[in-house]
Amino acid sequence: MKYPFILLMLCGLLTGVYSQQIFRTNLEGIAVQSFSSSQAIDGFTVSGPDANGYVYLIAHAGSQSGQILRTKWQGTGIQEFSLPQGEYITGFEAESDLTYIYLIAVGSDGSRREIVRTKWQGTAVQAYSVPAGQLIKTIFASGPDADGYLYLSVFSTGVEEPGEDWIEPPRFNLEEIAGLCSGNARIAYSLAKSCQVSICIYDATGRSVANLVNRKAEAGSHEVIWNGTDKNGKKVSAGTYFVKMDAGEFTATEKVIVVR
Repeated sequence: MKYPFILLMLCGLLTGVYSQQIFRTNLEGIAVQSFSSSQAIDGFTVSGPDANGYVYLIAHAGSQSGQILRTKWQGTGIQEFSLPQGEYITGFEAESDLTYIYLIAVGSDGSRREIVRTKWQGTAVQAYSVPAGQLIKTIFASGPDADGYLYLSVFSTGVEEPGEDWIEPPRFNLEEIAGLCSGNARIAYSLAKSCQVSICIYDATGRSVANLVNRKAEAGSHEVIWNGTDKNGKKVSAGTYFVKMDAGEFTATEKVIVVR
């Protein structure tokens, strides 16, 4: 099945029409597709997995429907959201916890349901509320942009163009260096909520070499430096090491090579 991409610039040809991006990804294995109807979108269903392992999120508007997202990534989930007859989708909310980010659909009856959940870097979600009197009839796909991102967006008319306020999964980055003999490894991470954080260094055999962080950290951006020494302050031998971070239910590991 082919997934067409619609250039975002086409929206500018419609006077007074603005779009708000609600989902983006630059991961292979996730694709997006446009859906447009003459009626208001009133729910979402799920199909799959197919023979290639893809699961599909399908938008519905009355008797019309169309696939808007497909994924085969473990750790990325999609769910159905059905509304009573006569109700329709009025917007989307974006939330996060210590592990996942969530795109939540909101109905005109006040109900809400998580329709996309993911924990992978390279994905993000963003909220959007439809102005009074407006209906969501189109979810369109665009991209890839210069950074490789694909987008899902919704239309609104006669309102100011929304800003950007993306919510992304927890970040854990290891500064790339040639070796630790002449520099340090800067380990940067960000938290959506306050939680207990542990960052440890392990060698290739799985033996614990150093404990860098073991404390409760507040929400926001943080960093810690590893200077290439073990628990006793001695320089470690050349070789491959692993930096493991645990923050609540979130776990990530990065590799660093020490050159002497």
